[in-house]
Amino acid sequence: MRRIFTLAWFIAKDFFRSWQSFVPLTLALTFYGLAFQYGATPAYFAAVTPVAMIVITIVTVLLLAGRCNRAASYPLIARLRARSEMLLAVVLTALALTLVLTTLVTGMALWQDKFTTPLTGREWVLLALIWPCLFLCAGFFGLLLTNLTSRGSSHIMVYALIAALAAVYDYQFELTQAGQNFLLAVWRRILDPFSITLTPFSSANLLQGALLVLGYAFLCFIVADWLFARKDLVWSE
Repeated sequence: MRRIFTLAWFIAKDFFRSWQSFVPLTLALTFYGLAFQYGATPAYFAAVTPVAMIVITIVTVLLLAGRCNRAASYPLIARLRARSEMLLAVVLTALALTLVLTTLVTGMALWQDKFTTPLTGREWVLLALIWPCLFLCAGFFGLLLTNLTSRGSSHIMVYALIAALAAVYDYQFELTQAGQNFLLAVWRRILDPFSITLTPFSSANLLQGALLVLGYAFLCFIVADWLFARKDLVWSE
């Protein structure tokens, strides 16, 4: 674990030397400016903020993985006991940065009195427990979208999966009319944990949803580690 934290610290220092480090901050501030123009209810804040931060987490993982996928990283990877240490360090760095930006956005909303109704202590505790699960899952999922872990353009297949899920969402009515209820049921079953955790104040199975999200995160890590461990690295420079 100490090696992973040390590697994460090294990756973070390298990242903040680049102009790319401004991208997550710019996205967070842009989100705040658009989403909190007219105030926010607790339910709105709990649903919209993690979605934006999930996107920022994935973008950050893509940027960090892109910087790791360079010839300059070869001596570092060669000294690792397992390549999974680098993947964990990338996700840990992205998670830490996302949590900092989430705190920044939340602090700005509190400072400027953007909440139409104050959140209770219980609601703050729920968000503090649930949101890191979502961000962690987003971080490991983001690894599957990177060239760093891709084998045989496997990341393209993941993008295709995202497009397929989005298409099912757009054509729910047409699929129901066509009698494709099984496909819709599978789609809902896959996304149910995220629907539950994005509505934490009204969901009855919140613990189950959070555990399933963590299960997805573990599955994404296993796949990414399997791909990366068996990949012949081809540097981008």
